[in-house]
Amino acid sequence: MLVQLKGSPIDINIIQIYAPTADKDDAEMHELYSSIEAILKTLNKHEITIVMGDYNAKVGEGRTSEAIGPHGLGERNARGDDLENFAINNNLVVMNTWFKQPPRRLYTWKSPMDKPGKIVRNQIDFIPTCKQTFQKQLYNSENLPRR
Repeated sequence: MLVQLKGSPIDINIIQIYAPTADKDDAEMHELYSSIEAILKTLNKHEITIVMGDYNAKVGEGRTSEAIGPHGLGERNARGDDLENFAINNNLVVMNTWFKQPPRRLYTWKSPMDKPGKIVRNQIDFIPTCKQTFQKQLYNSENLPRR
């Protein structure tokens, strides 16, 4: 879904996504990234663009490129690599990996198997945005997990 907001002094584009779950074929994931890239090509490069949503990817802890910050959660998976490559190829920065937050503010998904002694929580929702927005205007990003 694309929402375009008229702003002053600059317009804002928000692309909301929901990626296929891990049990789906990788081809579906690549199709999603291709459709997002097609939308990005139609947008003005000087506007603020945010591509937010449930990527069903884990980028993990530690900075690995200019697109991913040092403050992710857990370990990276293959879809985390795909998200990083997508961000790099489209000049995006994954905002919610750049700000230090307590662990309770990082996870966006809790497994039904989560219980005391066996914590199963992941950060799978991300907010990639255009690099110039990140560098000039962003000062914090925080996840509020469902209760």
